[in-house]
Amino acid sequence: MANTSFPSSAFRYSAAAALGGQNIAVDTNRMVLSAEDVLRLVISMRRHFNNIENSMKKTNGYWIGEAGDVHRKLYEDKKEEINRILLRLQEHPEDLQQIAANYLGVLKTNTAVSSQLTTNVIS
Repeated sequence: MANTSFPSSAFRYSAAAALGGQNIAVDTNRMVLSAEDVLRLVISMRRHFNNIENSMKKTNGYWIGEAGDVHRKLYEDKKEEINRILLRLQEHPEDLQQIAANYLGVLKTNTAVSSQLTTNVIS
């Protein structure tokens, strides 16, 4: 995940027309911090899942018979789905950082355009 530097002030995005007069307040720093939190949690879940994987492999040595085979097969049947879920969860932090970067890009563009407007319109 890219370590992007964001300004300390929150970018406030007003979407009044699209939301029937409601405003959306976006704090890009909070989005980035949340992305980092989510990434830490996904890494932790992956580590726990790997521990489960190692434990399941070890059962071949002592859990012999039909019951062990059934439970290992149940685990194997779910393993691919769990891996897919973890991969999807790992995408969310990148998405949050991209959204924050998009908001900041719009803010910079709007700031640059508005700074070029004349301030003395009543003269």
